[in-house]
Amino acid sequence: MTCIIGYIDKDRMYLGGDSAAVTPDFNYYILNKEDEKIFRKGNILFGITGSGRMGQIIRHSFKIPRHPRKLSDTEYICSIFIDALRNCFKESGYSRIRDNEEAGGCFLMLYRGTIYKVWEDFQVGIYTSVFETFGAGGDFAKGALEILKDMEILVIDKIDRALQVSAKYNASVQPPFKVISLPIK
Repeated sequence: MTCIIGYIDKDRMYLGGDSAAVTPDFNYYILNKEDEKIFRKGNILFGITGSGRMGQIIRHSFKIPRHPRKLSDTEYICSIFIDALRNCFKESGYSRIRDNEEAGGCFLMLYRGTIYKVWEDFQVGIYTSVFETFGAGGDFAKGALEILKDMEILVIDKIDRALQVSAKYNASVQPPFKVISLPIK
């Protein structure tokens, strides 16, 4: 229950997100989280949807594997990176088996100027658009960004406005909003 926005602009990658958490007991209480849903680890920006535990594992336990020069970014992410993440989730007791399929969690990540969406089954979506969203409020943010993308305003302001729209129309998206960025290398 969140809204995560990835945005690529010229020589920088931006990631924005809200701060709400919804209680898992179906009472649907909205809580503001201190542990942020978006963060930088090495040269990757991560935006977590779903379980906060997944974000804690990625942030504090996951060791990002070295990217061999011979592999393209996509080959690296879809093989070495995902395999290391799956192992980390298993070792941390986070992975689960459902219908004979291993399941992890969902998140958005930005790496070397590309937006990747990792799904619960570890499928990696690779996006060529300048922005992508994830989470319960993602569609509202995507609509706002489509209108804002060609406007001459700062990317950080586009992301903030899209998060505001998402919060207006989805109860599980709440401020404060945070935006981080990294240069593309």
